[in-house]
Amino acid sequence: MNSTLHESVRGGSGGCGSSMVAAFLLGAAPSAALLGGVPVGYKLVPCLLTLEAATAVVEKTARACGAVVRCWEGRLAYLPVWVAHTLCTVRQPFGGTRKLPLLVGADGWSGVVAVLAGAPLFQVVEEVRAEELLLPVRFGPADLEPLVVREAQEYLMSRWRQLSEVSVLAMDLLYRPVWVCLDERRKVRMVDGHTGERLYHLDRMSESLVSLFV
Repeated sequence: MNSTLHESVRGGSGGCGSSMVAAFLLGAAPSAALLGGVPVGYKLVPCLLTLEAATAVVEKTARACGAVVRCWEGRLAYLPVWVAHTLCTVRQPFGGTRKLPLLVGADGWSGVVAVLAGAPLFQVVEEVRAEELLLPVRFGPADLEPLVVREAQEYLMSRWRQLSEVSVLAMDLLYRPVWVCLDERRKVRMVDGHTGERLYHLDRMSESLVSLFV
């Protein structure tokens, strides 16, 4: 996998030009069944944000950066998220080892990877309507597993300053709601439909979504 697609993100409250990763959630692997072009059995995180609320987030965060943005259109889409279940063996300072489970989230559309430290679990529903868009899975487990291992090792090193071994036990796929908002300059800005977070890390891929509004 192209290493330029990997972007580690730890902490931080986001802001102008910053990268943010939404809180990825745990879900079950989907079936591959299709019915009339609409995926069946995919695990979807509920969308809690209206289009009006999403455009308000875009405009508010732009004002915080000294810009004036007006969103003209919006479309609900779903972002594929892999949740990696890992088992980490951490070496202790005075000998011995400690085994720790750790969740790592990997965006299957953009390739962004981040540790899910303390990520909460929410209800996951199985429902999709024809007018909603599932963004394609561009990166699968084989592409993302080396990045997941590296991210987990770097996270543990930053906390305990000790070398660790990381095993990926399983990777589950779910879809997270995102509002794709188009502003007056036809620039796409994305907002997490569950938490209301502005997804700055997806801005660099937004050009590929302009066609949704044609």
